[in-house]
Amino acid sequence: MKAVFAFLVVASASMFGGWDPFHRPNPNVEEGNARMAAENYDGALEAYDLAARELPSAPGVHLNRGIALLHKGDRERAREALLLAIAPETPPELLADVRYNLGLSFFQDGEAAAAEEDHETAQTAFRAAVDEYRRSLRARPSDRHTAWNLELALRRLNEEREEQEQQEQQEQEQQDQQDQQDQQDQQDQQDQQDSQDQQDQQDPQDSQDQQDQQDGQDGQDGQDEPSQPEPGEDQQQQGGQGEADPQDSPDEGQGQDMPTQGDRVLDALQDGEQSLERFRAAQRGQRENRRVEQDW
Repeated sequence: MKAVFAFLVVASASMFGGWDPFHRPNPNVEEGNARMAAENYDGALEAYDLAARELPSAPGVHLNRGIALLHKGDRERAREALLLAIAPETPPELLADVRYNLGLSFFQDGEAAAAEEDHETAQTAFRAAVDEYRRSLRARPSDRHTAWNLELALRRLNEEREEQEQQEQQEQEQQDQQDQQDQQDQQDQQDQQDSQDQQDQQDPQDSQDQQDQQDGQDGQDGQDEPSQPEPGEDQQQQGGQGEADPQDSPDEGQGQDMPTQGDRVLDALQDGEQSLERFRAAQRGQRENRRVEQDW
């Protein structure tokens, strides 16, 4: 069952204070009641405001103003008007209606907050509605609509409490997951940094090992490679022994293998023997020529 507005039609003089046989109904109140029945809440509020200026201490007028404001959805102003209707001289029946409508305004606040998943605010509003419904029942214990709305407000209060607990639990689980993810990310970053540091320490050693290996290879190559003669050394050794045979030199254009050091030494010895024979022959020729000159 939906919550019901306690709509009060001000028609008796007792609602404006003590009984006065000469008192007549206020025309603005009657106009407001007619507009309320026609669901013209703006027009009803205008009429009740005029009546409140004429009867500022009449609780029934403020009650009807509060009801009209509730229909318009202005719950804050409705509560202000309803509170003006609470006074020591307010009749119990009228006070029960005031408390009932106050409870209804808080109940609507609770539903609005629950729709926005503001469970804490909703609980506060439903708790206030429960208090007002209980006060209304104390003023009028037999009202079944008030009893029903009280039960509904209590049910919604418990539901919102459970919703808040579930929401907090979900938020806590999400926070725990986020903390675990952050810890895992930090651990991964630390492992990556440790690996990088280890690599940085290993790289200089690897570079040194490669350098040592390269130096050793260079030393081995230096021992295996025969020493090359200084430029012009072969020419100085062969200067007095004649020139080497051009045919013995490899043709660079034909792609022949370069002679080794041993081949060059043998060629030099052979050229030296030939040059020595030519030198001796020349000496003999000079001696023979001189003998011929002496014979002359």
